[in-house]
Amino acid sequence: MDRQECVQVIRNECLAKNGFLIRLRGGDLLISGYDNLKAALINYKGIIGNEEFIERVVAYCLHFLELELMAATEYFPKTIEETDLIHKINAEVSFLILV
Repeated sequence: MDRQECVQVIRNECLAKNGFLIRLRGGDLLISGYDNLKAALINYKGIIGNEEFIERVVAYCLHFLELELMAATEYFPKTIEETDLIHKINAEVSFLILV
């Protein structure tokens, strides 16, 4: 996946109405969407290396992603398994953003 493909996947999974984040907000935890997003974030992180700046849409998506995942730990989980999964996803995304 090249840089532009990573940006497109990140944008789609965060902002498209059928993407991972918007569906999560609506109460639908789409694991395949999260897997796509995670793969794009990992690839994007490898591509940008130590660059000082990132695309504006990626910065927006990362901010939105972090806020929504934190909120989802409160409003989404219907079972203990879903609670654990949301916490795991939140931790993975935070690690990818911060490290």
